Amino acid sequence: MLRSFLLTPSDYHKLAVKLPALNEALFSLKCITAALLALYIAMYFGLPRPFWAMMTCYIVANPFSGPVRSKAVFRVIGTILGSIATILLIPQLANAPELLSLALAGWVGICLFISLLDRTPRSYVFMLAGYTAALIGFPAVSDPASIFDTALARVEEITIGIVCASFIHGLIFPQNWGPVMLTRLERVIRDTQHYLQDVFSNHDQSLHQKDRRMLAADVTELSVLATHLPFDTSHLRWTAGMIHAMRDRLSLVLPLLSGIEDRLQVLSTSGNQKITENWQTILQNIIVWSHTCTAADKHAAHAISREEIETQIRDLTPVIHQHSTWSDLIQINLATRLTELMQTFHDASSLHRRISESVNGQYPVNAHQTDSSPTRLHHDYRLATMSAFAAITAILACCFFWIISGWPSGSVAAMMAAVFCCFFAVQDDPVPSIKTFLKYTLLSIPVSAVYVLYILPAAHHFVTMIVVVAPLLFFLGLYLARPESGLKAIATILGILGSFALQENGGVDITVFLNTSIAQVVGVVVALITTNLLRSVSTSWRVTRLLDAGKEDLAQLCRLSSLPDMAVVSSRMMDRISQLVPRLAILNKSSAPDQLRTIDAMLDFRVGLNIVQLMQLRDAQILDKTILRPVLTALAEYFSQSVRKPAQKQKAVLTQLDAMLDGLLITHAFPEKATAVSALIGIRRDLFPLAAAYSSPDKPQESTT
Repeated sequence: MLRSFLLTPSDYHKLAVKLPALNEALFSLKCITAALLALYIAMYFGLPRPFWAMMTCYIVANPFSGPVRSKAVFRVIGTILGSIATILLIPQLANAPELLSLALAGWVGICLFISLLDRTPRSYVFMLAGYTAALIGFPAVSDPASIFDTALARVEEITIGIVCASFIHGLIFPQNWGPVMLTRLERVIRDTQHYLQDVFSNHDQSLHQKDRRMLAADVTELSVLATHLPFDTSHLRWTAGMIHAMRDRLSLVLPLLSGIEDRLQVLSTSGNQKITENWQTILQNIIVWSHTCTAADKHAAHAISREEIETQIRDLTPVIHQHSTWSDLIQINLATRLTELMQTFHDASSLHRRISESVNGQYPVNAHQTDSSPTRLHHDYRLATMSAFAAITAILACCFFWIISGWPSGSVAAMMAAVFCCFFAVQDDPVPSIKTFLKYTLLSIPVSAVYVLYILPAAHHFVTMIVVVAPLLFFLGLYLARPESGLKAIATILGILGSFALQENGGVDITVFLNTSIAQVVGVVVALITTNLLRSVSTSWRVTRLLDAGKEDLAQLCRLSSLPDMAVVSSRMMDRISQLVPRLAILNKSSAPDQLRTIDAMLDFRVGLNIVQLMQLRDAQILDKTILRPVLTALAEYFSQSVRKPAQKQKAVLTQLDAMLDGLLITHAFPEKATAVSALIGIRRDLFPLAAAYSSPDKPQESTT
């Protein structure tokens, strides 16, 4: 087992082959400058562990100034909360080590649970509040009377590091977050156009899956990235509201295109070539329009307006009547969705142009008043509970060994167990990342030994310390800037600087160093074992959980008596899709069960939006509540039984959908009639694609294909 944690020749080759780029060298220099400045200030004020300030500079380091500031603010708040927890707990429970261990472990578990439910950069506050209490509290057990001074010193050291990192990264050739955000916005518009063109041009299905996966990830990422904008120095920081509004629009594109793709497939297999050709002409016009809609020159040659295309769609859409055929109803649904798609893409493109204008210093009009809803993300309470329980178990295991053995460095093991159970808790399987961290922590030990036992004791002046430390940190900082090696670099850096922190009282002998190093490794190993036993889950398990959550959301949606916010519904479903799509791609390459590998990730989203449309018509008193209630009741029961899907539940839903369609088709015309019929057809087709096609009571049934 030990060999899996040792570096192989190929590992060294991967580390050595790539020469540093200019931006990597600049980033590393800024990290060193901030770290040494923090170290100098901490030493100047006589803080007990100045290397904590130095470590903090690397923990919050980021090539972009915006994330450094936002992470810095969150870290300060989290550190203060963790310090307050230790001040309240340690003096009260210092004489009962078992209760104190349980209290600190419980605090870490609760904070980790909350952070995993937040799922934004703000979650860093809660996670840090948890393991900061462990970092401060466990070493202070032997001297509880000084807990306030110790906690205050940690806050001061960490704050110094944060301020220095924010100052240096924001002053020396700062890389603003705004241009990066603008690039992401341009990419999401481009990915939307690619997906639209794939669907409308009937390209290879593999391209559909790829572009769908990219678009789902892009849309969800917009909200998370926008969190850093208020801390940025670019003009784009004023546009966070518009970016969220743009996300709301783009989140509707995926289910709309997914539904359109299905309807086109039905029409292409209907046998009526003329109908298919007529719609293909409109689809090609929409492709052209989508490119002119985002082009700088709105009067480009061969441009076609949205109004012209909408007129073509209306002319081609069959009239709704009592004897409408299945093909007619599919075309009505297709026409409605194409119109909604064009409106949605037009709104997103308009917002994108307004956001782009802000880069040139033009303050967007009503930037903070843009119509947008707060992001609602998917929360997996069970997984968060498993993560919290694993952290508590790992900490208590280390504390139990520490108490019964009287090991002087036992507190270090408990600290490390807390940190590593928190660091990678967002991953399905954190074990590989913890193994990587352990491997490079082991690599750092001999380097740390040379510095702590021989070099640092001989460095009697700060200038001498700079000379001996800077080359090592510069070298490691080059790899910290690279995504493929960032985890390995930060593991090595924290391992080395953590050992430097042993210099609290001057020199360190070999016994103290070895005990502390062994305790670090023990803590990581305990976190690794506990996570592997209690927390790691498979991709198929996560997919099943996400699918079940989607069905439960739909069941709750159908039971609502008031109209839900469509943006809130779509943002949560979009977030769930962004998690589903990459995992489904993994399952497609594995030996997972067929029912998981063939899942349509968009189905729940499409059904949910159709249900919301019907509820909007109900609340506007366009549809009678007594007509819609049986449909919603049958759907709620169907989704609540999603695991088994008994045949009678399916039949009940089909019966209610068809009965409502019967009523709508014979009803006199009203402006929203096409919307209501389209929503019902969408639900019917999405849930039961293999069912017999709808037909009015006085007509024979058609084939669904």
